[in-house]
Amino acid sequence: MPRLRTLIGSLFLSVMLMLVLGSPANPTQQYSAEEALFKEVSESLVCRCGCNKMLTICEMQGCHSATPMRAEVKEKLAQGEGKEAILAGFVERYGLIVLSAPPTSGFHLSAWIMPFVVLIAGAWVAKSVLGSWKRQTAETSSEGSETTVTAEQQARIERDLQDF
Repeated sequence: MPRLRTLIGSLFLSVMLMLVLGSPANPTQQYSAEEALFKEVSESLVCRCGCNKMLTICEMQGCHSATPMRAEVKEKLAQGEGKEAILAGFVERYGLIVLSAPPTSGFHLSAWIMPFVVLIAGAWVAKSVLGSWKRQTAETSSEGSETTVTAEQQARIERDLQDF
């Protein structure tokens, strides 16, 4: 009887182990190539309803902007158009504001570079100002240790202390 119980326990453990190891590591839904491309294109576009969210995450039910834009993207993908052609069509119609990220060419490259330039310039200014303050403090403290009180100042101090 104990041997049968051990055998059943081992069998149960083996089945459970196969189920766990046999299941996919990532249980999320696997997308087809067309669905993945749809998601990629939709993430590159901003909904025009005013929510300023990517087309994939506009939460307004029956959105007057996102719903037709998604349908248009699906239609163009079904016709065999590529991502760049679809995005170019939307940019032509709505302007660059429809893109979720600025282009990485021409003048628009400055939108990617300027934050880093400003950060570096700000760090340099902060370092310069702090260094200047440190030098001023060091000069003031070194001057203060070398100053001596004149006889006239000492007499005035003594007189003020006596009056106090």
